[in-house]
Amino acid sequence: MVKIGAVVLSAGLSSRMGDENKLFLPIDHKPMIEWVISNLFYANVHKVVVVSSDFSLDKLQAYRNSKVTVVENERYQEGMTTSIQRGILEMRDLDGFMICMGDQPFISASIYNALIHAFILKYPKDERCIIVPYHEGKKGNPVIFSSHYKEMILNHEQMEGCKEIIKTNGNHVYQVSIDSEAVLTDIDTPNDYESLA
Repeated sequence: MVKIGAVVLSAGLSSRMGDENKLFLPIDHKPMIEWVISNLFYANVHKVVVVSSDFSLDKLQAYRNSKVTVVENERYQEGMTTSIQRGILEMRDLDGFMICMGDQPFISASIYNALIHAFILKYPKDERCIIVPYHEGKKGNPVIFSSHYKEMILNHEQMEGCKEIIKTNGNHVYQVSIDSEAVLTDIDTPNDYESLA
């Protein structure tokens, strides 16, 4: 059985949101991050690792359970890549890693499962496969990397994420069309949040 782990990036400063920690802003009476974790819990992932910084670690511990682990990234101020690396360090005996954003609350379990299903189909034929969601021609998140890239990601020195790894392994990238803007929608600013009302 092909096993996928999910890394939830939740360690950013959310500085563009002002004084608010956007992860805990309510959306339909539930914190944003809770939507992400809950949808992943009901998706076909073997394990969920929520990567936090010290300022939200205590609150996020409330979401721990048999499937969900919360870990601290002490290097979060260096950039997003350090959080990806911290999460992947917790992944053992898995075939792929889905890198999820903590500020994309509208990605449903069914969308996650569509990407996972694509990975399950491609992985036996290409153990270096990378699954990337697209909506109306625009690249979105989350991206699934096969475990082939574990050491490459752990040694990656560009701090803005793993776009370069995707770019340099284009022959192994598979685009999956998603009929939802959710894969493009993140909430970074007060305007983004207010537009939800």
